[in-house]
Amino acid sequence: MHFNLFPASYKLSVLILLFLLSGCVSTKGKPIPKDSVVKIQKGVTTKADILEQFGAPNEILYSPKGEEIFVYKYSEKLDLHAGQAVGVILRRDIPGLGTLVDLGTRRVSEKEDRLMVFLDDKGIVQNIGFTHETGKGK
Repeated sequence: MHFNLFPASYKLSVLILLFLLSGCVSTKGKPIPKDSVVKIQKGVTTKADILEQFGAPNEILYSPKGEEIFVYKYSEKLDLHAGQAVGVILRRDIPGLGTLVDLGTRRVSEKEDRLMVFLDDKGIVQNIGFTHETGKGK
């Protein structure tokens, strides 16, 4: 005797639910290697060293004091439901879950790594700023 614990409609509903709960991950820039950041030495590391290690910056700014500021960015964006307005009604009541309706709420999570390198007029690193949220580039 064959006993099917989960009917086909239940399996299909679970597959649709898993698809809708999955997210779309997009990235911008390239990961900033944390081990390279810790090697930067104030007063020693040069502009050429920075360009060799990290490549061209995403942005170049200038401070009121005349410092050149290289800005490197890497970001990850997780978009659950990819902005689609969707709704699902399970054909069956699931213990602990009930009937799930309208999963179309958009949720977005963004994380960014940012490295800012402050160079004096001679091209020597005077200061750095680094935020590391993504966990990439370890």
